[in-house]
Amino acid sequence: MDPVASKFGTSVASWAIRLAYPQIAAELRPEVKLRRILGALPGERRPSAERFARQIVSKTDSILDELVRSEFREILANEREAAIHAALKTLSMLPLNPGHLANLNIDSRSLLAALRRTDPNVRERAGLSEEGYNFYRLLLERVCVIIAETARREPAVLGAAHSETLIRIQRLEELVQETLTNKREKPATTATDSNTPRLTTGALPSLSHIFVGRADAKDDLRSHITAHDPAGITTAVHAVNGMPGVGKTTLVLLIAHERKEQYPGGVFFVDLHGHTRSILPMTPDAALEELLRQSGVSGANIPADLGRRQSRWRAEMASRQALVVLDNALDADQVAPLLPLSTSCLVLITSRSRLSGLPGVSHISLDKMSVSDARNMLVELIGIDRCHDDDSLTAVAELTGRLPLAIEMVAGRMRADTATTLSEVAEALSDAKTRLDETSPDQSGVRAAFEVSLQRLKRSERDAFQILGLYPGSAVGVPQFAALADLPLTEASRLLRILADRNLIRSIAGRFGYRQYELHDLLRDFAGEQAVMFLPTERRQTAIQNLTTWYVVALRKFSLLRSRASNLESATEPSELKLADHDDAREWLTFEQGNLRAYATVASGIQAGYVLNKSAESLLVLSYFAAAYDLANHAVRVSCELGDLFGEAYAQLTLGEASRLSGDAIAARSHFERAITISPQIPDWRGLPNALCGIGHLDRQAGDATLARRSFERALRAARRLEVSEGMASALFGLAELALEARHEGSVGADWRTSPAGKNYQLVLEICQKNGDEWGQAHAWLGLGQAASYASDVSSALDNYTNALRLCKKVGDRLGEASTLWELADVAAILKQTDRAHELQHEANFVYREIGYPPK
Repeated sequence: MDPVASKFGTSVASWAIRLAYPQIAAELRPEVKLRRILGALPGERRPSAERFARQIVSKTDSILDELVRSEFREILANEREAAIHAALKTLSMLPLNPGHLANLNIDSRSLLAALRRTDPNVRERAGLSEEGYNFYRLLLERVCVIIAETARREPAVLGAAHSETLIRIQRLEELVQETLTNKREKPATTATDSNTPRLTTGALPSLSHIFVGRADAKDDLRSHITAHDPAGITTAVHAVNGMPGVGKTTLVLLIAHERKEQYPGGVFFVDLHGHTRSILPMTPDAALEELLRQSGVSGANIPADLGRRQSRWRAEMASRQALVVLDNALDADQVAPLLPLSTSCLVLITSRSRLSGLPGVSHISLDKMSVSDARNMLVELIGIDRCHDDDSLTAVAELTGRLPLAIEMVAGRMRADTATTLSEVAEALSDAKTRLDETSPDQSGVRAAFEVSLQRLKRSERDAFQILGLYPGSAVGVPQFAALADLPLTEASRLLRILADRNLIRSIAGRFGYRQYELHDLLRDFAGEQAVMFLPTERRQTAIQNLTTWYVVALRKFSLLRSRASNLESATEPSELKLADHDDAREWLTFEQGNLRAYATVASGIQAGYVLNKSAESLLVLSYFAAAYDLANHAVRVSCELGDLFGEAYAQLTLGEASRLSGDAIAARSHFERAITISPQIPDWRGLPNALCGIGHLDRQAGDATLARRSFERALRAARRLEVSEGMASALFGLAELALEARHEGSVGADWRTSPAGKNYQLVLEICQKNGDEWGQAHAWLGLGQAASYASDVSSALDNYTNALRLCKKVGDRLGEASTLWELADVAAILKQTDRAHELQHEANFVYREIGYPPK
């Protein structure tokens, strides 16, 4: 914006009208005459008339702005007095009686013709050159368009609007002269030492960044702004918050440029430098000085103290319809003194903080882009010709965290090196250790933006963020963070709330008695860097050990709930982990599995082995085979590092079962055999029967019933010797399965209850009921249902399957649930319930797909 044009706005009227009308006291606003005229209008017409009159004033400002920046700039310097005085004289001759003009069907051409007839010899009388006369004609033409439009829409306010127009034209000559003189003769002055009156900028920064998509965010902000009535009684203050680089300023500037014409009282913009690299945040005193100068108050008239500056600013804005943009705010304390509190003003704020301390402010949180918008932004920045690799385009959008700043940095590198392909960029971004480097060229970009946010935190808050860099998962709960940081729960919760208020972490729905938070992918990378750089090795190790201890206690609680143990009430548990029953426990472990898998990558020590083995075993029961395998694999690593054969054997057992249930028989046999091989070195290892049963099931599935029976019988003997009832149940279950598969040889007859299969399944059911093992009970009922079905006892089969389905759903056994649904579909088919059979098959296949099994 040109320095002269930046002075035009409603503050021009504020200063000039007091010069033109000395009889008006300084305390009265420039719109006094306009308000008096508006006051005579009927009440229902007054608001629309006032809005329209203000639009006319704004349009006049725009004309002057254009003229000062046009080719007439130097002409004005040479012939300003003659041309402008001539225009003033001509315009003053116009009959401005509102009643007279209201009866005229007038347009701008006829009005201009009338003006020229009023003063036909103006060029000779004023001694204007050709250039000066051209400026005079252009000025009259533009003003006539405004006057004619006013006459057609709101003739009652024409007089006041025209007076404002004349005042602005009269002031134009002084402004141009002042600017040219300053430009040629005076050195630049700062905002703190200038005594020259500074008028409204009327300017917003241009949109230096593209803004792609974000339809919801734009619509949200537009709806808030549209609801504001500049002539109403409600103050409109809207704050857009979000993480660094998410596009807050670009969004607000986009909307502000759309709406600035609706606020003829002026446009005010201040960068508060809340999070600007190498620049300290602007103090409220300095910000108020800048705003007052923009409003037209000279440096000499700006009060010295904060309180009086605030009062003067609010007095200046009391009756203006102005748009105020406070960009890059640090916190509520910085912003609060700058709010004009005028119902006719619209205030837009951007900040990385939520500014929750500002009363009466509506808050809009700007999140990362959608995948589609991120892709489109890349296309806009690097061109469609380089975006034909659709998979790489999506990968880059995702790996930049769908953060506009990161996308701009990556696109900038691609524009600088036209040989770089999207696939190369995606590969470079895929390494979490170097991803920030790829989005932070030349010490700028994403890392620099994050660093400024961190610098604005207190020491305890910075420490909290760095400790979050140690947390391996994606969603951290308050108790897990409290364990990591070795803090009381209340202090941990307070620090996490502060980081969330600063948009460095994001709050997600609280569950299981505590609130949870997550980090953006790039912020997680940054936090990890900070942890390594600033936290001593010993502290990092202690933090992970504290987290391990928390998981140990939590998993003991989970195991007790799962087994319905009678000593549940006396169990030690994290007081903040609220698991009321088995269903809560299952939901918690399901939710926590991602964090546990991430924890496994940094786990070490004997307690970590327990956590990994226990969580792997539990996830196996819930049919999360991939997660169980991953955790058990890490348990093997941790156990081998410690020389812990006991921990390794249990992990191998889980790996074998996860492999078997996933259909990998070769891997399963290898894991089971490893567990059996090391078992002699573990006195009275209670997992041996289950390892032998695993081999038996593999032989059975391979069709070798003899070898399978041998393994199951060996497992049964070991279980009885070790007095392991769970192992006895597993061995009996295997023998029952063999008997069931041999039904064509008469193993299941009409009296299925006394058959080998029926009797063994019944024994399994009794053992599991005694132990409170509902997972085992579910599978025993499933086997009993199959035995009854093969004996054509449809009614008993239906009852048994129904019991199995109820328990499978209760304990979260998805594989057992799918198998039971399929068996129930067979029963429905036998009963000629075709539709019901198809419905059950559909449900079964849905579950199979969810757990990664091929549908039947």
